Amino acid sequence: MRKIRLRIAVLLCLLAVFVFSWVAKDLLHSLSVPTRKEEEGFVDFDTVVRREIYYAACRHLDVHSAAGQEEFSGKSFGEITQEGWHIIWAEDGSAVAFRESALLCPEDDRKTHLAIYQDKLALFHGPIGTEGEPLEVIYVKPESLPALWRQKLINNGGIEFQTRDELLSALESLDELKER
Repeated sequence: MRKIRLRIAVLLCLLAVFVFSWVAKDLLHSLSVPTRKEEEGFVDFDTVVRREIYYAACRHLDVHSAAGQEEFSGKSFGEITQEGWHIIWAEDGSAVAFRESALLCPEDDRKTHLAIYQDKLALFHGPIGTEGEPLEVIYVKPESLPALWRQKLINNGGIEFQTRDELLSALESLDELKER
């Protein structure tokens, strides 16, 4: 009987040590001292950085996440902030760098569109709806355009071109209209 009590006591002690070490490990982990990287805001080569740029002209948000981004690696948060970024640590241990740009996003920057401007056709930089002065006024009255063109200009606010070749082709057909 005495041996059974002794074995139970030993098992209870081992169980208590196991539970205590498990609780202590979690407690120590939650009280751990932040690393230099976290404390000072330093981006290592292996830090995942989510780079966000908001393009105000077209209201698009460009998001790119990757570790080892040369733009940020080896820099402190202070240095990154001086370069015009807002940077914070995310809950998952990655960093989020945010910047706002007044320009068009790279995709919309390639686009052009034709729209009516002061009762004439005009060429604008960017997609339909982009504000700004025309790049060129084309002296063609909208009423002299083919019906499909007039319909797109009125209903859609313009005619958008994804590539320079599309635009050049359309402008060539306009030249034919001007010569008539």
